[in-house]
Amino acid sequence: MTSPATAGHYFGYWKFKSNSGGVFGIGSTANKSFWVEIYVSSSSGVAYDFTANAGSAAWSSGAGALTFPGTDGSANGFGLKLDQPKLESGVTSAKAGLLFVPNNVTNGYIQASYPAFRVQTGDRFQATIGCEYGATTCYAAYSLNYQIGSGPVKTFWTFREKYEGWTYNVNLNLNALAGQDVKFILVTSAYGSPTGDRALWVNPIISRAGAGTPPTATPTVTGTPPTPTPTRTGTVQPNACDRAQFISDVTVPDGTAFAPGIGFSKTWRLKNVGTCTWTNYSIMFDTGEKMGGPDSALIPTTVAPGQT
Repeated sequence: MTSPATAGHYFGYWKFKSNSGGVFGIGSTANKSFWVEIYVSSSSGVAYDFTANAGSAAWSSGAGALTFPGTDGSANGFGLKLDQPKLESGVTSAKAGLLFVPNNVTNGYIQASYPAFRVQTGDRFQATIGCEYGATTCYAAYSLNYQIGSGPVKTFWTFREKYEGWTYNVNLNLNALAGQDVKFILVTSAYGSPTGDRALWVNPIISRAGAGTPPTATPTVTGTPPTPTPTRTGTVQPNACDRAQFISDVTVPDGTAFAPGIGFSKTWRLKNVGTCTWTNYSIMFDTGEKMGGPDSALIPTTVAPGQT
């Protein structure tokens, strides 16, 4: 594999393919992916940290002005800083983030409006977004809004996120705003019912070339990788005998940092916990960032039940 050319936080998700074409993964239902997770660093550093400056923002919701930090469970909506937020993928980030919960009405919202910031050419807004782990009914819209002076509030970017076990890495070029003093506004809105909406902005920053040491977050995974993945339409379903268990990352642990364009080999240790022997089985790319890897790769040995 090869680390991508652009700085960021990347996941690539993989599964098995049997010699009869059945696609299967890990977990009790054999449908979860195993993954490679890396950070790609560059000479960029942090020009502005939205989490560290959350106390300087003006917080509000559809119910009116809010204090920060808020009170968990408030029907008016609330925002909290989490030192180690756990995302819906099951990954616990070592980088802090912000939990946004909208006011408890249909299409409720919560927002944090930050003081003006002078944007420079090359600046990028970066964050990892997703629902909080366990918030299974979460369905929210994320927006990065902005205001220049006393002008109208405009939307720079928006994205809908539903609890499905995936996260999204935001990496936005801010060149269109370069040279201006911009008030950025982080917004999370309920998409319909607000019930269970607990939305995370993990490590939201503005990165800038030469601004200092690049961020090097190293998230950890608690227990067996829990990423649920939907069954692909049109693929052959796995036989009942095809089951696998994640044991460990042999090389490239989760959160390993690389410079852009660096080649690396990823090795997982997985156990055959089914009843079929793996002969001419393959691993196959499922979704996410392929990182220059193949569409599939043949497992070079036969793996009997109980072997790794």
